Amino acid sequence: MASRTLSTPTPTVSTTATAPSPAPLTLSSATLRPFFQNCRMIVRKPMANQACMVTAQGRKERRSTGATVLQNCHIMAEPAFLSTVPPIKAYLGRPWKEYSRTIIMQSLIDGFIAPEGWSVWQGTFALDTLYYGEFKNRGPGSDMSRRVRWKGIQTITPAIAESFTPARLFAGDEWVAQSGIPYVPGMIPNV
Repeated sequence: MASRTLSTPTPTVSTTATAPSPAPLTLSSATLRPFFQNCRMIVRKPMANQACMVTAQGRKERRSTGATVLQNCHIMAEPAFLSTVPPIKAYLGRPWKEYSRTIIMQSLIDGFIAPEGWSVWQGTFALDTLYYGEFKNRGPGSDMSRRVRWKGIQTITPAIAESFTPARLFAGDEWVAQSGIPYVPGMIPNV
């Protein structure tokens, strides 16, 4: 499966952006902490015999701090994806390496996302080590009642969700504020 890969030792913040891709944004550093806030994540029509993943994350060690976080994003599909017959499956993500950790919170998830939400990559690879958290998402794709039942799939608490906000994830968000990037350091109010 083709993918776009971002590999950097520093935290990454993206706000109010559009990220169209037929392949997942693959994040390959144990300490990478990409954060997407107020972004549109657009799923595009893939090549033949492919499914679509919004994310594919992995860490090298269980205790590493890396995670992919989407907060108040809109996970949507382009018209060409939606008009395929038969329909193509799309998922919130899959493990790319062991210890995969992805948090999707306060986001609008359109109904094209498969009800199971998350996908395997290669058989049972990394299913025992992943951590995928969802918190206060909305939209037809946010229903967690039919999500896969892996031990690492969680409906997270407000306290855990707060620990994945920019102010907490980046151990103080001074550098983000100094960068001039518009963002909300904590939970998005009234979402």
